[in-house]
Formats: sequence, structure tokens, C-alpha cells
Amino acid sequence: MNQIRHPYLRMGRSLSTLLAALPLAGQPLESQAQDEAVRIEEHVDQALQPLTAAEIRQATTVLQRDDRARARLLTSQRVRTVSVERHEDDKGAPPGQRRADVVLYNYDTNETISAVVALDPRPRIEHFTVTPDQPPGLGTQEVEEAQQLALAHPTVQAELREAGLAGRESELLITHIRVQAAAPGDPCSTDRCVALFFNTRDAVLDIQPIVNLTTGEVEVQ
Repeated sequence: MNQIRHPYLRMGRSLSTLLAALPLAGQPLESQAQDEAVRIEEHVDQALQPLTAAEIRQATTVLQRDDRARARLLTSQRVRTVSVERHEDDKGAPPGQRRADVVLYNYDTNETISAVVALDPRPRIEHFTVTPDQPPGLGTQEVEEAQQLALAHPTVQAELREAGLAGRESELLITHIRVQAAAPGDPCSTDRCVALFFNTRDAVLDIQPIVNLTTGEVEVQ
């Protein structure tokens, strides 16, 4: 009786060996992808990474101890940290030195204090600038302060109760924009003001307080 032989069966042991290896084929590919991800991560330039919490603390401390900054930042004055971010170095800058851009705002003098701070291993101030009458954008601390002032206002609390959100402030989605009035008599023409918009995931609320961060006053529209 003639036997019908499939062409692949002529491969004998070689085919068996290949088939036995097929179930494992997916594993090296996954492992290879993980190894590749590790290699990519290892080759990321650390100088391009965002500042760490320790670097942010170091940058602000170095600036606060600088004589020029101390002359501008009296203990009796109200100063807020606007931002501390990684400095974008120019192409060709010496490698290895991490730098931070630090921006402070002095409410009492209406001055913006900007500095480029070199971090470890040689922490120092590289550039220091004081700009009068040109306030910077709002910082995270200022936005949080505005929200706290607004949430503590009796009218805002009453409106939240009416909306059934009393005690559920964590559900609020609060956005903001900086307000600078054009009318000379409006306090927000010179003061640092922020408008807040209260919403939830399901509804747009008619709660729009304006917080004057300079005076700490809240006006509910």
C-alpha cells in the first residue's frame, strides 16, 4: 500500500524540533520588548528629566540665601513661589550640570524675582533678575490659596448647599483664569486676581467667584 507523505513530514526531526519551539516563540518577543524598554530608559539623558523634589528644595534654598534675594525678600513681605522648573540649556552647554528656573512674586512690592540656579555639585545663582510691575502667571500655590478662600466664603458655601454639594468638595472640578480689569477704579486693575469656575463631571455650576489674592477678598458673581 502506497503511503501518502506530506511534504513537511520529510523534514522529520527538524520539523518536530521547530514545532516544539513554537509555543515559546511569544515569550522571547515579550522579553525582548521589555529589554528594549529598559535599554531605552537607560539611555534617556538624565539632564532632560524634570526636577526632583530634592532639587526643587535646593533651588529655592539657594535663592533664599543669596544676598541679592534677601535684600528683596524681607521677612515682613508677602512672597509666593510661582514656579520652579528645569532650566532649558542651550545646545553645546557643558553636560552634567543641572539648573533650575525659579520665579518668585513679591505682593508688597509688585516685583517678579527670577533666577537661574545651578544645582549640585556646585549650587549657585547664575542669573538674577528683578522685574517691577510685571506680575508673572499664577503659580500652583496661588491657585490653591484662591480655591481655599473661595470655598470658605459664606455665599459659595450657600450655593454649594443649594446644589447638593455641601461636604462633597472633592467632587468639584475647579478651573481658573487670571483677571486683570481694564477700569482704573477696579481693584483687579492693579491687584492679583483670579476667577474660579465651579463644575462637576455631570454639571456646569453657576458659581464663579473672583478672588483678590492681594487683599484676600472674594467677590461672588
